[in-house]
Amino acid sequence: MLFSSWRRTLKGRFVLFMFFLAAALLFILMYQRQRQRAVDKVPRNLTELAQRLQTARPQWVISKANVSQGDIEWGFYVCIYEKSFDELAKLSCAKELGYRWQGVVLCRRIFRTTLFHADDPGEYGVTLNNNIKLFGDPHMISQILSIVGLSRKLDNSGIGS
Repeated sequence: MLFSSWRRTLKGRFVLFMFFLAAALLFILMYQRQRQRAVDKVPRNLTELAQRLQTARPQWVISKANVSQGDIEWGFYVCIYEKSFDELAKLSCAKELGYRWQGVVLCRRIFRTTLFHADDPGEYGVTLNNNIKLFGDPHMISQILSIVGLSRKLDNSGIGS
């Protein structure tokens, strides 16, 4: 009789333990899947990002950041209105001067050798998947993140990283 009640208690605890273990594993798998979805939404390169932006907002003007280089992979500006290259080149990627970026966002690839203003950009910048950096108008950055299916709430340290 004593052995029987001990056995039922042990069996009940084992079932309870297995239930909690299964719930924990399910939670971990769901978290990883959600994180992977965020990573999958991030554009792989600047060409893909530019194509998505041009499709979603054809009225926005996309200008190469480096006129001498033919490839958009060197970076590009996204502007609400047409701006000259001289106007864009005068903009500085400094948090203190972020207010000058109204209606403009710079999209650049981060290279290991490139130091793209290592300081915290605050509301004026965000990193996507540790290889694309956006700096400029916070409202436009939020719209860009929305276009690629991400949320500004994730954090500025590296969405999809």
